[in-house]
Parts: sequence; structure tokens; C-alpha cells
Amino acid sequence: MNPLDAQPDELIGRIMSLERQVGELSTAQSDTSSTVQQITEDAKNPTIYANQNFIQNGNMDLDRNRYLYVTDFAGGTGEDGNVSEECFGFYSHPKDTAVETTGSVGAGSTALTIDAALFNVGTDAGKEIVIEGAGAAGADLDTTISGAPGSTTTCTLGVAATTAVSHVRVRFRLLQRKEDTTDNNVDANLATNVALKTSAHTRYGSTVNNPDYDKTNGWIRYSDSGFTIDAPFSHNLISPSKQYILSFVYKLANDIDSSDSYFADLYCGLWDNSPGQRKFIEGKELDLSATVEGTPGATSRDYFVVMYTGSGQSMGTKVKTVATTNATIDATNYVVLQWTQPPDVVRSEIWRKTGGTFERLGFPYPAAEWKDKGTVKNSGGGFPAVDFKRQRAFVQLLDTNFAPATSKRWQLGQVNIAVPFDYDLSKTTDKQWFVMGLKTSLAGTGSTRALLIDLISIDDKYGVFTRSPLDFFAKRQLSTAPTSGDQGTTGGGGDPPIDPGGGGGCPVFDAMIDTDQGKLKAIELVDNEHIYRVINRNGEAVKYKAKINPPQPIWLIGAGEFQTKGSESNPVFRDEVDIRGKALKECKKGDTILTKEGLRETDFIVKLPRKQHTVLITLEGKEKGFWQDGIGVHNEKPIA
Repeated sequence: MNPLDAQPDELIGRIMSLERQVGELSTAQSDTSSTVQQITEDAKNPTIYANQNFIQNGNMDLDRNRYLYVTDFAGGTGEDGNVSEECFGFYSHPKDTAVETTGSVGAGSTALTIDAALFNVGTDAGKEIVIEGAGAAGADLDTTISGAPGSTTTCTLGVAATTAVSHVRVRFRLLQRKEDTTDNNVDANLATNVALKTSAHTRYGSTVNNPDYDKTNGWIRYSDSGFTIDAPFSHNLISPSKQYILSFVYKLANDIDSSDSYFADLYCGLWDNSPGQRKFIEGKELDLSATVEGTPGATSRDYFVVMYTGSGQSMGTKVKTVATTNATIDATNYVVLQWTQPPDVVRSEIWRKTGGTFERLGFPYPAAEWKDKGTVKNSGGGFPAVDFKRQRAFVQLLDTNFAPATSKRWQLGQVNIAVPFDYDLSKTTDKQWFVMGLKTSLAGTGSTRALLIDLISIDDKYGVFTRSPLDFFAKRQLSTAPTSGDQGTTGGGGDPPIDPGGGGGCPVFDAMIDTDQGKLKAIELVDNEHIYRVINRNGEAVKYKAKINPPQPIWLIGAGEFQTKGSESNPVFRDEVDIRGKALKECKKGDTILTKEGLRETDFIVKLPRKQHTVLITLEGKEKGFWQDGIGVHNEKPIA
């Protein structure tokens, strides 16, 4: 039917329908173009957590004054007045310029010789230096350079080596990242205050001022590759083998050289600030194993594997010398090579040295094994140089995998940071940090502090930006008791108080607790009492209270398919009728404990090497038992 033949009412209806569809399309297009803008705005309002942000004050809306104090901090003079000019939780340090080489030292000796001429006689006195394996029982020796180095290859150590080592890894000029230790300044030295500052800060021009803090808008301004953006984690949640998702929004403050876009080659990583570490979290040097198949011989060959990551970095295995290969490598007499391949590798190459000849044999990726049966792709002048020989929790952003910043709009950036599987967490005795930097400075007219960064989040899963749970415990947000309200008892507002039950059991942040909305991390219960209910041991969904405790000794217990971590006083049930429980620190191997799948015999119980934050969970009602990682626990201290 011709639309013009339609009745007037029907025709008007069709026109209205068409107008509505055009309007919906326009709205959809508008919504699409402003998605990141909306993320930015929504993230500054209270939300239900979509992820657990490990970064405090990640939206940078609050200075130290507003974050730490109920009212403006007015005590003292000088630096005290600057707390309102510093972004809480964010710092800037010089770019890491630590030097790595190899060196040798004898047992009981302080005379170190390095294999490359890298010491600076004029400036290296007193610098921290670490010699691999030279300490007691083969531990790393962490000391300082005593006085000026004797030459570019020799120095005197502040502490003598215990173990003799030859041509081992040596690192010096290590960078220690510093944070607030007093209410006055960052590191008790006004001349070296490294807090992220506004231009009104009295130390702004004399220390770090690029990057700096735009307090009015609540974001970072940045363009100088000589300094980094740093934030310490309040507790060490970075674990081996895990991948963490960094999210942030970025934008150009203005055009650079009349261009509205500019590629900022950012890098980011997770840093271990412990003495003797002071580096991006890393694993061990990658081993390469070799097995001779067929008839052995007396020909010595060296093998080397080069791996390339998606972020453009290269790493190599240790060089493996095989002294018993056959003079002729073929399908009968060959060498089988195997290695561990990190998860972010996208390409690999096998290299071989025979005598003075270097040859590239093949490209085995995605396999982590190669059989050298004599095939050669091409020759070279030596083994390729690599960026590093250990997997690191570090990512370099490239123009092939990251969009240029533009002055037209905010863009969302998300990056996976993989933690090496063999990262030795026991050596992290200080804090873990988030570090972001520029490989090269922004350059051109209008480039100074032109890169804007906001809404920084790190979590082990994807999600929209949220504030860190710890942000809700800033002093500015101390709650006051309401004096009226019909949701609770007269004169007291709110829910009736919950019997604390003795204040005992405290799981670590990552412990999974049974709730009416599935299993949730203990930390997610904090400040969400109005959203969740905890399932007690009787299967009832009950109200609870949760708060974060200071770091305390932590124990790990395992029984069958179940294992969990908690404070030393965290009580576990020994059977279905147990009402007392047994503190973790008193448990021993062979004890019987209660799990969701019945009674299980304890396989191990160990005390972990460092303290951790915990969550005190308090249930309403008489039954205080609940399920933590499938193991029955409760929030009452065991009866003495």
C-alpha cells in the first residue's frame, strides 16, 4: 500500500514512530561518543563495587589534608601547610637508573670487581649494592659501596662477602621509593619531598614538578620522562602467577604542535621496594634444559632462546652449554631443548653457537621445546642482545597496541600486567608499589604537562572504575550516630547493634566467604553490609558487620581440597557440633576440621613470613559460624 493512501491517524502514527526511532538512534550515537566521559563522571559518585581497586584515592579527588583529617590540618608551620597541596597516596621519583652487570668477590673479602667499567668514581660512594649469592648460605649480599670506588671496575664493600662468587649478577644505584612517614612531609627531608604536588606547594619548583597534581580537577598532569608516577599499595596483594588489570583514563590538555593527537609511550609495572630488591617485581633467570639423543660425542655447543613479548620487549634464557653433542647433528643424533615460556610471549627464536659460528635454528612459538636436528635458518655475528633475562611485572605501551592521546576526549586505557610465576614473595619485606612512566618526554609547542591521567585502578579482574575500599575509612568519612529514624530503634537510628561475639576470627582480604549472592572476597564485605548477607553454618543468611584490621601474623591451613588463610586466632571448627573451635596457630598436621564436604584431616598448617591485613567479620544471632574458603570458622575467640 502506498503510505500516502493511509488514513490521517495512521499516517500521523507512522510519522511519530519514525521520529521516535530517529531520536533513539541519535541518543544511541550520543551515548556511544560520551561513554568514557560518562565513566569519568559516574566514577566520582558512590557506586557498588565493580572491582576491588588496590589503589587508594585512584580518582585523585582528595588531597592529603582532606583524606587524612576531619578538618583542615592547621598545626605547625612551613611544610605542615602543604598537606592541602599534595595528592593523597601519589608520589613522583626520578626514573630508575639502577645499573646491572656481573662481578666477583672472595669469601671474607670486601673487594668487589665487576666485569664492565660502570662505577662512577665521583658519585657512587655510599650507593646501595647487591651481589647475588655472596651473603650467608648463598643469600644475596645487600650492602653499600664504602667510599669512592677504586676505579671504574673495583670498589670496597661496606660488608664483607660470606660466600665466594664469580661473575654473578651485581646491581647498584638502587632507587628507594619514599612515601609519607610524618604529617609534615614525605621523607623527613623538606628538600626531597616527592609527593605529587600542586603549583602552590612551597617545594614545587625545587623538587619534582612534572608530573604534578591538578587539585582543582583531580587529575595528574605529565610530560617529563625523567620522573615517574608512583603509588604504594597499602597492603601487599600482588601474588606470583597472577595477572592484574591496570585501568586509567587519559587525554591531552591541549593540542601539541597544532595536532590534536600524540602518542605517549607510557610504561607501567609493579615494584618491590624492599631492601636488596628495589626493582620491578621479577622472576628468576629463565633456565634452558638440554638432552642429547642418539650417539653422544665430544663437540661442545651453546644454545640460547630469545622470546619477544606483545609489548615489544625481549628476554632470553640462560646460555646452555652442551659438551657432549655429536659432531654431526641430524635426525638421529640431535639435542632436545626445553624452557619455561612466560604467558605474554608472542614469538621465540632458537640460537646455537658451534665454535665461533652463531646460527638461528628456528621459531618454535607457541611450543616451549625444540629438537635441534641440524636445520639452520641463517647465521649471525653473535647471540642477540635482549632487554632482560627475567620475566618482569612490567609492560611497555606501543603505538601498535595503544591509542594516541587526543585533546578531543578522554579515552580508557586497560593493560594486563603479568606477575612472574617464580616471583619470590618471601623477599618482599617492604611495600609493593604501582609505577607508571614515559619512555620519552612529550615534545613540541604545548607539550609541557599536556598528558592528563585520572581514574587509576588495579585489580585482578576487569570492571568499571571504583574507589578503593580503604578510601571509605579515611578520617574525613568517620560516621556520626543518627539521633532519629524509623529504620531502627527510637533515638538510635539504623539497624540494632550486632553482638560482637568476642572479636576473634579474621580472614585475609582474598578469603572467599559464602553470602546470599555467592562467594565473595572478605574485603568486598567491608562497607557493604546493606547489600550482602553472610550464610552462617546453619545455612541462614544473616546480617553482619565487617572492618579492616591492622596487619597481624597469618597462618595457612590445608585439608584435602580446601585451604584458607587467617589471623593466628582465627578459630576453625573440629566437627559439626563444635562451638569452641581451635585457633589456627594451635592447629597441627593430622587434626580433623570441618569443611563444607564433611570432616577432613589437616594436611599442613604453616605460619606465613609476613603480616597481612585482615577483615573482622561479626555475625548477627547466636550462631557465629560461617564458611571461609569452604572451611568452617567463626568470629568468636576460642574459650581459654
